[in-house]
Amino acid sequence: MIIENNNKWAICTPTKTGTYSLQHTLINRLKVAHKLQYDKHDTEYKGKGKRYMMVRHPLERWASMYWFFVNLEERDASVFLKKYIGRGINRFAEEWINRVKNKANEPNTMYLDNYHDIYLKFKPDKVFKLEDGLENVIEFLGYDIKVSRSNITKDKRDWHETRNLLSEKNLDFIHQWAKPDIQFFKY
Repeated sequence: MIIENNNKWAICTPTKTGTYSLQHTLINRLKVAHKLQYDKHDTEYKGKGKRYMMVRHPLERWASMYWFFVNLEERDASVFLKKYIGRGINRFAEEWINRVKNKANEPNTMYLDNYHDIYLKFKPDKVFKLEDGLENVIEFLGYDIKVSRSNITKDKRDWHETRNLLSEKNLDFIHQWAKPDIQFFKY
């Protein structure tokens, strides 16, 4: 979560929604905000300011998550599901599906949750879609500055490329997982 220094607003930024780019722009460059993080999702904002939330199409988010972990392969072997990357996308998807099904036993569900659940906890005044551009968020907040893209995955493929690599069974489950967010956020 990114919180404006005078508590005028907070932006809930679940995983894979441009979090690092927003943080870099609002915290490091503009110095108008600070970061607040909890163990799971950043939904526990206690301030009285406006609440905003970033979302992303869930299928694009899944693809981005996979390729993000592929790019971490050599840098950090301890990251969530990291050990499954070298075994191929379907082995990774199977383990991810197993964790979604057994979410109650997971210490950190940030890569498993649907955003509509986070929305219901956070109760934002406005939702921004990553697909509409981070510049729209910065402009809405009243700043005139180019967003610094600070965490762009080098081996990046969209959902249309990624889905062709998945087995039918894994693809069906991912579609069912994504359906609530697609409907809730009108994708």
